[in-house]
Amino acid sequence: MSLSEDQLHTLNLMVDQVNNLQETLPGQLESINNSLIDFQVRLFQVESQVQEVYSQVHLQQQQHLLLKNQDNFKIRLTDPFSGQASSCITFFSQLSLYFAGNLGYNTDEKKILLATSCLSGAAYAYMEPFLGKFNAPPAEKPEFLTSYQIFMDTITSAFSDSDPNMSAELVLLLSGGFSRLLGLCNN
Repeated sequence: MSLSEDQLHTLNLMVDQVNNLQETLPGQLESINNSLIDFQVRLFQVESQVQEVYSQVHLQQQQHLLLKNQDNFKIRLTDPFSGQASSCITFFSQLSLYFAGNLGYNTDEKKILLATSCLSGAAYAYMEPFLGKFNAPPAEKPEFLTSYQIFMDTITSAFSDSDPNMSAELVLLLSGGFSRLLGLCNN
């Protein structure tokens, strides 16, 4: 079987095109592959950014709901604590309620600052020498200025009633004695 000149020419053109494709195709495929890799990297970056935006929106929604719910009620700040033993436990109980309703007091330092600002009289005088240490580096602060629990323990041990049962009995004895004294005076 013999091919005509036109057929041979056409066949040679086709062979040249196949050879040309064999030479250029690997480079084109590599270029396409690199473009796909770049696209995947960009897609991953965009997906990460979308996820970050979604997380921020979700966080903003939660914070908005918390603030919206907080606006519905206000917890009154406790009365100042002057050092009177009988009101020490009440003082810290009321502060706990205030902190629970005011989420801005989420660190020990903020709680200690607020509690200290609510002190008066002997209790304030007790803390006054340490006021300059609030802004000191952590290593230079007394432990009761870095831990709210230790702050409460310190104030409680300094000012709370050391024996509430004995104090209650004393009040009863004094009030009973006063009543008897009034009875004698009326006779």
